[in-house]
Parts: sequence; structure tokens; C-alpha cells
Amino acid sequence: MAVKEISFRVKPQECFGLLGINDAGKSTIFRILTGEEMSNSGIMYLKQTDIHSNRFKYLSEMGYCPQTDALMPSLNTLDHLRLFARLRGIPKSNVESEVDKWITRL
Repeated sequence: MAVKEISFRVKPQECFGLLGINDAGKSTIFRILTGEEMSNSGIMYLKQTDIHSNRFKYLSEMGYCPQTDALMPSLNTLDHLRLFARLRGIPKSNVESEVDKWITRL
């Protein structure tokens, strides 16, 4: 059991990180919060939405910057943007316009 009985609150517009010794459960907590891994018990809420009842809405409100590089060498920039759009819950029919929007802005 990597994580047991953890509870915390992050205020709106607040950025947070976890500090601790190796194997303390930091990576596991982030994998659970970002939906990469499901918890055995408990629930995570983000703006009154829990990940179990509405995964896409929950993830669309979450930002996450991993400690290590999140880019995959086999994907180009456009493929990364398309992948991240889908992971964030953007409907498939809207992905290209969302990618174009960000390419234009950047």
C-alpha cells in the first residue's frame, strides 16, 4: 500500500507540489489525482466533480506538470497536442480546431 489516508485541499488558482523521501508515495498520489491510476478507496473532487462520476469534466479542469519530461520521442509536436487534447477530454470532433488555436497562440 503506497498511500493510506491522505487528505488535502488546494485552493482555486493555487499551485502545489509534494515533497518527501523516495518511495513515500508522491508519484502514486499524482497518478491517482490525474486518473492514470485508480484508487482502491476514497474519492477526488475537483470543483465539485469527482473523477468517478465525470472523468472528462474532472480532467478538463486539471493541469499537471510531471517531474520528468512528458514528451514522447516517437511523436511530433502536432501529435503531442492531439494526444494531450484527447487526454484532457476534448471531443474528437473538436481536437483539430483546439490544436490549431494553440498553434496560432504560440
